Amino acid sequence: MADFRKNKPKNAGQASADIDITQESTNTQLSQSDQIELPKIEQVARLEQVPQVTQPTKPLFQSISREEVIIRRMFDDSVIQNKLLKHLDPDLFDDDIHKSLCTAIIKTHKKYNRFPQAEELSIALPDNSAEKNRFAKIMNLKLKSVERNFVIDVIENYFREKKTENILGSAAEAIHERNFENISSLIKDLQESVNFSLYMDIGLNLVNDVDEALRRLNETHKPIPSAIDDIRSWTMQGNGIGGWYIGLSVFMGMPNVGKTIFLCNEAAFSFQNGYNVLYVTLEMREEHIWERIAVNVTDIPLDKIRSSNEDNVKQLLKDRKILGSKSKQGSLYVRGLDSTTTALDIENHINEIEMADGVKIDICFIDYIQIMKPIARKGSINNKNGSLYTFGKEIAEQLRDLALKREIPIITPSQLNRDGYSNTSADMKNTAGSAGLNDTADFIVTITTDPYLEKYHMYLHTIIKSRFGPKMVTFLTECDIMHMRVRSASNEMRKRYSETQINETIQISNFNKRSNETYESVVKDKETLDAEKKEKEKDRINKIKQDFIRREAENNKNIGKKDETDEKNHILDTMDNDQAQL
Repeated sequence: MADFRKNKPKNAGQASADIDITQESTNTQLSQSDQIELPKIEQVARLEQVPQVTQPTKPLFQSISREEVIIRRMFDDSVIQNKLLKHLDPDLFDDDIHKSLCTAIIKTHKKYNRFPQAEELSIALPDNSAEKNRFAKIMNLKLKSVERNFVIDVIENYFREKKTENILGSAAEAIHERNFENISSLIKDLQESVNFSLYMDIGLNLVNDVDEALRRLNETHKPIPSAIDDIRSWTMQGNGIGGWYIGLSVFMGMPNVGKTIFLCNEAAFSFQNGYNVLYVTLEMREEHIWERIAVNVTDIPLDKIRSSNEDNVKQLLKDRKILGSKSKQGSLYVRGLDSTTTALDIENHINEIEMADGVKIDICFIDYIQIMKPIARKGSINNKNGSLYTFGKEIAEQLRDLALKREIPIITPSQLNRDGYSNTSADMKNTAGSAGLNDTADFIVTITTDPYLEKYHMYLHTIIKSRFGPKMVTFLTECDIMHMRVRSASNEMRKRYSETQINETIQISNFNKRSNETYESVVKDKETLDAEKKEKEKDRINKIKQDFIRREAENNKNIGKKDETDEKNHILDTMDNDQAQL
């Protein structure tokens, strides 16, 4: 057997020897018989003579669990730490030692209102305890080669798995015990656990995120068109389209003014434009809302829809697509719920539609917000901790949060108070119930009427709040009652309404003129009568004065005669007395 060391170059260093050995090792094939015939001692001698090849030391393989990665990364990465802190729960860990470490972290955070340093937690753990030793092992793990994105994916999957497992266990236990009070909240928790994410959203950078900002403005912020031209015109934002944006929009009007007609009208228009619509009714029955929307879409009069052929109605509902809209119609669902409905119930129904039919809802109408309940009341109008304002504001904020979360517009009616009834100048101070709705809503438009508007089935509107355009803008609409259809008033209807107003104004002016003339005549006659009366009174007083003067004069004359007689009699008496004395 050839000695491969003879092929070693003279003056070759260790590296050359390594290379030669490797090459010989690769190229030389030893048969089994050659290996057997070689004496053992000779093998040892050869091995002693062969220069030793220094191989790089391979790092020992570390067996690392997902739980250990989670605990370690919470101390290494402050962003992950902040994201996980509110979700941290000992029940999410399978290992009892990791449960204890999680409990210690939570207790320390509650006591000092901050996440503990690794050294602080180590000091706090009992000496020679399993927790202290495990924590030391975790902190000594070599994780520099593990990419951050990979770690984030591992953590997300772990939390989704464990949180979902725990919630399903709680739900099964509740169902077994027939305790259905918290099922709604468990469903919400389940949705959150399935969608658990450590997505690091630090907001839009003014310079670096120009493309993302423009994409959102042109795609995500694109409104769903309104059936009313004036609403589209006054909410147009540079893209030539206006209507219902993501957020909370409100139709505000007096009771029985026609708010439901407007909601059904908008729902039908969205449906015909290819959008998927959910109409939640808390007041009217599902079939009545369906009827109003159906007559709008099919053009079958309201008084004939119930006697129409079923196949004919179905075909008309399929065929009536608005010209120029999406290639196909959307879907429209009418769901009746009770007055204890919350935003969570509506979200659950949206999810049910998506799971059952695979339909993603694009726009939601809720009829109406003021008979809903908040998900969790922080206060009540019946106690000192809450008020009507907070009650209404909670509902409005929860609906708006739902709109932002699902990226859909939510439109709902609201009542005006008594001061707003038949007031064509109604504004936000005329909101019935909580003013918190005004503070939260993104768009508010009034629905008002008066005897002249009612004559032509018209409405006067004012945009009293808008985050998408100007406010305090007024416009007119007209309603086709038999088809429950509302559109911006035509020029002809505006003209007729204006002429009626002018005629009524002239009639009122003529009436006022006639009234003024009558009043002036009455005033004139009254003045004449008063003058005549005063003259008669004056004559009467003068006559009385003259009679008085005459009587006084006669009295004075009689008194003068009496005095003269008395004097004569006195003289005669005196003379008689003198004579008698004589």
